[in-house]
Amino acid sequence: MLSDDITGLLRFLPERENSPFEKGEFHPEHGSYDYPKRLRAFRNACHDFCAHFSFDWVSEIKEIQKWNIEEATLLQLGRLLYAILRQDRFVENNFYVFVISEESLSFLRRLKQVATPKAIDEIQNQTE
Repeated sequence: MLSDDITGLLRFLPERENSPFEKGEFHPEHGSYDYPKRLRAFRNACHDFCAHFSFDWVSEIKEIQKWNIEEATLLQLGRLLYAILRQDRFVENNFYVFVISEESLSFLRRLKQVATPKAIDEIQNQTE
């Protein structure tokens, strides 16, 4: 359920407010990061959350990049994170850059604000 996946993401908010996530180790021979345990858990929670927001992100990426996290709706936050995760397959370390930046903290804070029962119901009704 979407509400469970939001709860799963928000459990990282207190930890992220206190300090950034521990950095991973980059492996240039593979072009990938070895994420520490907590960061892997956060990434998995992001994937669970994004499962509710599948859409054609490529055609909307220019619009998504204009969104202000502090003003985003629940739907926009879901689509933004979905696009970040999808882009990570094509833009090396896109997710990692998001996670270590203040943007991830802003994202979690905004998610806490907009994840009302009404907003969650609206998203779930759209995907049914």
